[in-house]
Amino acid sequence: MLTDFNALGDWAPFFESIAGNLDVGSRLVVKFRNGMTARPVITEFVPGAVLEWRGKLAFRWLVDACHRFALVPEGNATRLLHTEEFKGILVPLLGGMLRKTKHEFEAFNLALKARAESLQQRGKGSVCPIGIHPRSFPTHLTLGWKSFFTCQVI
Repeated sequence: MLTDFNALGDWAPFFESIAGNLDVGSRLVVKFRNGMTARPVITEFVPGAVLEWRGKLAFRWLVDACHRFALVPEGNATRLLHTEEFKGILVPLLGGMLRKTKHEFEAFNLALKARAESLQQRGKGSVCPIGIHPRSFPTHLTLGWKSFFTCQVI
């Protein structure tokens, strides 16, 4: 589901669209619903397990962001580890945007859970259910030269 870019805009509240091929080193075009567009490079791709990309704002020393989705099987469910790490000298000035991004990730994770469960109920392939405990989003957000947070769905 994470790499079905054609359907992403139908259910994902955070991303409007993602285009590109899934080879490491390939550039994606990621359009967000807020009107922003990013052109990150895929740094890791393991089908059904990991999708990671890295983007920057002009120069890596200004803002460097690493976005990662990792799917970890746990019995009859799947744990989604959804992280974003921000580095660079402009990160301290992005506090409000980073807090908003954290909330958008949480909404994305809930939408992903609903999508997985819907596809499973309709018998569309072997979709592993993603269980969510709404209050169990361990999140860490620091505003300094480096900012990192994780939304974990179990």
